[in-house]
Formats: sequence, C-alpha cells, structure tokens
Amino acid sequence: MAVAHSLDHDISLDPPVRHSRPPVLVEVEPLPEIPGELRRQLARHQLLLPLLRQSVIAKAVAEVVLTEEERQQAQQAWGASHGLRSADDLKNHLQRHELSEADVLWQAELPTRIERHCQEHFLHRAEQRYLARKN
Repeated sequence: MAVAHSLDHDISLDPPVRHSRPPVLVEVEPLPEIPGELRRQLARHQLLLPLLRQSVIAKAVAEVVLTEEERQQAQQAWGASHGLRSADDLKNHLQRHELSEADVLWQAELPTRIERHCQEHFLHRAEQRYLARKN
C-alpha cells in the first residue's frame, strides 16, 4: 500500500512555498491483521492513527545507523528520563512493562534516529525556505 505525503506543506501564516514536484510515495507495509473488535477499540480511544503513524516512522528510520557514542548517549538519556539508575532498576522496568531489551533500545534510540533522518532528508529544505523568505 502506498501513502502519499506532501513534503511541501507549510503551516505558517505566510503563503506556502509550492513546487511542481509530485507528492512522494512512501511504501507502507500493512500491519498484521488487527481483529475487528480490537481495531474498533483502538479507533474509539484514538489509538489507531498513532499506531499507524509510529509504524510509518519506524519504517522510515529503521535504516538509520547510529554511532556507538550516539547509542550510549541515547540510552543514558532514556534511562535518566525514566529514573533508572542501576541494572536492577532497568530489570524491574522491563518486567513491570513487559518489554524486552530490544524494545527499550529501540525506544531509547528512536528520537536520535528521527533527528538524524530529518537532518539527512529535510535540513536542506529548511535552509532553502529560510533563504527564499529572507529575500
């Protein structure tokens, strides 16, 4: 399934900068079949769209490679934000939230991966818009 994303959308009060490029198609793998009742409950509680959004983001940043230093910094920041000071704290957190170490590593690295992805793919557009509006 392909989802069209217009990357030229502008939310400011100024007129949007429009280009004649067609929207970029992002290939999205369908999520495993969600049973109808669960899908209705997710939609009712406004959790279905965030789930799909996170799925698209995960696919977009899956190929981003972080350095070992970036990984360690991300893990330390995540641990500090969750009040985890020792290996025992982490073990308790994993058990309490029924997470694996891989899940926690993904959660810890996700903001850094998103930032890197945005810098690689969109920073040049931000600079371009700034220069266009400056003139």
